[in-house]
Amino acid sequence: MHRRIRTAGIIVASIILAIVVLLPALSYIGSQLVLRERIVSSLSRWTGQPIQIGRNLSVGYFPRLSAEINDLRIGASSSAGEAPLRVRQATLQLSLIDALFGEANLSSVVLIGPELRIPSADTADQGPAILDNIVRRWIGTQSAPAPRGPAYLEIRDGRVVSQSSDGPPLAANIQGRLTGLDADKALRFEGGANWRSLPISGSLEIERLRDLAKIQPTAVSASIRSRLGSFTFDGQFDPRHRNWLRALTGDFTFSSERLAQFDQLVGVGMPVVLPGTLSMKGTIGQDDSRANLTLENLSLDEHTGTGTIGFSPRSQNSPAALSATLGFQTLDLMSLVQRIDSGDSSERRSRLRPSAQNSDRSRAHNRISIDLRLSADEASYGEVRLTDLAVSGRFGADESVLDINNAQLLGGTLQGNWRKDRLASEKQSRLELHFSEISGSQLSDGLGLPGVLPSGVATIDLTLAGASSLNRLLLRGQGQFKAQFDSGEIAGLDLAPIIDEELGGGFFSLSRLAGSGLDYDEASFEGAVQRGIARLDTGLIRTGRYRIELNGRVPYASNSLALSGRLLAAPSPGLTGTVPKDAQPRVLSRFFVGGSFSDPFLTTTRDR
Repeated sequence: MHRRIRTAGIIVASIILAIVVLLPALSYIGSQLVLRERIVSSLSRWTGQPIQIGRNLSVGYFPRLSAEINDLRIGASSSAGEAPLRVRQATLQLSLIDALFGEANLSSVVLIGPELRIPSADTADQGPAILDNIVRRWIGTQSAPAPRGPAYLEIRDGRVVSQSSDGPPLAANIQGRLTGLDADKALRFEGGANWRSLPISGSLEIERLRDLAKIQPTAVSASIRSRLGSFTFDGQFDPRHRNWLRALTGDFTFSSERLAQFDQLVGVGMPVVLPGTLSMKGTIGQDDSRANLTLENLSLDEHTGTGTIGFSPRSQNSPAALSATLGFQTLDLMSLVQRIDSGDSSERRSRLRPSAQNSDRSRAHNRISIDLRLSADEASYGEVRLTDLAVSGRFGADESVLDINNAQLLGGTLQGNWRKDRLASEKQSRLELHFSEISGSQLSDGLGLPGVLPSGVATIDLTLAGASSLNRLLLRGQGQFKAQFDSGEIAGLDLAPIIDEELGGGFFSLSRLAGSGLDYDEASFEGAVQRGIARLDTGLIRTGRYRIELNGRVPYASNSLALSGRLLAAPSPGLTGTVPKDAQPRVLSRFFVGGSFSDPFLTTTRDR
């Protein structure tokens, strides 16, 4: 009996206690007007911003005390009525204990459909403004301690838009959760978003929010993933810099197997096409004007190396600038040329799209300027092999320039440059090449014409102007060439059948002149190039008292030739052993060489 009375007493006491505890809370939360005011006050204290909420406010009591708000606006509204941060719907979890004391303190916040409006489309320039206007007040200072914030902030379907533009969002589909909102705790964000049209996900952790409130560097770690690749960072973030890359100092890694799609997806305005695969590991440092990446390991497509990369953010009067000094063991020079060509092709395609309405001046301002220096122990351009290569390039809105500062090939050196005008209505390019002390025999073999060219040491100059594509320029450009060969030999050639009139009339294979080889004293060739045809204006080969003069056309694009020439003999010395000053060379024979490179024919005419 006593047990039953005791149990009943406990039940009654519990009910009375619950009524005593809950009645004040129920009386408080029962007033929609009071709750609205307390929620606005709590959000304003937490964010440090003016708060407006829509008319619809619903309150839930079970299983936890919560409030649901439609049309939440954070920050002072503009003249057009747009707040910097506008939330379609917000779900607030409130502290029941604090509610007993007349407070609407937040235990968690869920923002559904938040839209952040910033004054400029350049998020890098506006980052510190957002940090100062929202986060700094949220964290608090020594004179104004931060109010207690919620345990976590969850974001669903968020986006960032430009206040001054009706274009697509800068970031969309933002999903994630912020934890550690206390000023003395580490803030951590985990989630994802669409940056322009690129989906990204990952995590970001800031060690001390209070350091950010004081605008001081703080420890930061980040891990970002996308279908293009991944990026990790561990170091310090300095909020005094406007550009995020200028604000980082520490270790990083980057890896991508689809980097060539970056500009297409993000639209950053690269003047060249990026490589397909790239991985880097190194450190990020800062100087007065730019961020510097020191690369311990670099893998570009199939080539490994080291180097440094510098980045200067875009300013009001100049585009963003990227500079790189990279050294490789091997390098595919043709791949680099194709990326330069493809950069123009992608720009032309973008101009044809109906949405491409920007002027040339606007494109020039948004395009990244690249200054590149490359070196390689070994390099190739198709079948051409080079060593000790050193090239530099400047690629921007106005023009692209690729300089060959030095390259060893064919026993000699190559220097030159390739320039492209990017703003002309019909894009043009110009190529200048200077070959110094190269082997004529190696050049002949490299062209697939063994034994055709003189074998002596040669100096060759070539200039071409025409189409912007280098391959089209080589095949269809126009310009001049000049070649000078020191003494040597033309392998497998013998002039005796012509001199001794052994050929007779008709057409013969050039193989009829086969012999042990023709030693010569000098050889020179000079002419012009136009649309795949080399026009030889002056050709001279001097051997002893004989000389061969050539002129005609060589359609190298079709591997054929049509050359006219004559064989001359200098007068023989008389009995005195001297040649009269007015003596003229005598024409022994005139000839024509035609047909294909692989099987040329010859016809001769004896000069009478």
